[in-house]
Amino acid sequence: NWSNIIKYEHLDADGLVGIMDYNGRKFVTVNNEYKLYDPFDNIELTTCARDTMLKLEEYFDSEDTSGYTIYSVQNQKNCSISYTKG
Repeated sequence: NWSNIIKYEHLDADGLVGIMDYNGRKFVTVNNEYKLYDPFDNIELTTCARDTMLKLEEYFDSEDTSGYTIYSVQNQKNCSISYTKG
């Protein structure tokens, strides 16, 4: 839901919707398999959708949350359910 809200609030932006500064990583998104995914290092950070949901809840409940953004990563639009095209 948070991904869709971000997409519709920023209709002019192209890129992956994701969170910033997740466990020392610059940016992570949710890939087509519903796993947290680092598109820069091509690494999946969770094992399943349930694990992803728990990690996202933990992240957003944390006081150290940096927030979310739409990040333009070339040639990565098919790696994420969170891709938006403005």
